[in-house]
Amino acid sequence: MRRRRVLARTALSNQLLGTLDLIFPGLDGCFKDLLGSKVGPVLLHDLADPARLHRLGVGGLWAFTARRGVRLQRCKAEQLHQAAADALRLPAAERACRAAVLAADLAVLDLLNNQIDQAKQHLTTVLPNTPAGVLTSPPGVSVVRASNYGAALGNPARFANADRAYRASGLVRPHTSPPAGPAAARASTAKATLNCVTRSSSSGAGWRTATPASPAIEPASAHVWSR
Repeated sequence: MRRRRVLARTALSNQLLGTLDLIFPGLDGCFKDLLGSKVGPVLLHDLADPARLHRLGVGGLWAFTARRGVRLQRCKAEQLHQAAADALRLPAAERACRAAVLAADLAVLDLLNNQIDQAKQHLTTVLPNTPAGVLTSPPGVSVVRASNYGAALGNPARFANADRAYRASGLVRPHTSPPAGPAAARASTAKATLNCVTRSSSSGAGWRTATPASPAIEPASAHVWSR
């Protein structure tokens, strides 16, 4: 579920920025990532009209964002004010129509963001109760990434040892002495899975499951571990 929402958010974000370029050309260019910045939502929801932003002035813009809990640097406020002054304005009727489309897209984007956050909260609750929970132990491995790995691997019991887990990713692990005991074998398999998937991801090769019927990597399907 989370992956589908993320893909939908990416497509909607591109559409939203395209609409914004018609209403307020130059606004997106003031940021490396407008939608990912703290002030971005404030500008999109309340100041997507260049005429209104320009009327506020630099000081008024700074105060406007501060009242909404966002601290805006003066140099950025000056850049935004200049972008509003330079922006070409659409005719009023067309601008109003585009603004209505932008507002509708923003409402859907907010909904998707909330659903993605909820999915992550559910993963945080479910993951520790599955064998994939061990994958969060190394530094830098988030709940979402561990859920991806766990869903790609499926039930770890289907692998007799760590070497077979490596082969499932298309990699061959250097030969080592087999671990002593079932518990050590399970730990070795989990560690091998994390290492091989990390290597596979960093090389751009992606993850390939051992069986054709296995689903694509999907964080929300971490429940397959409990089968």
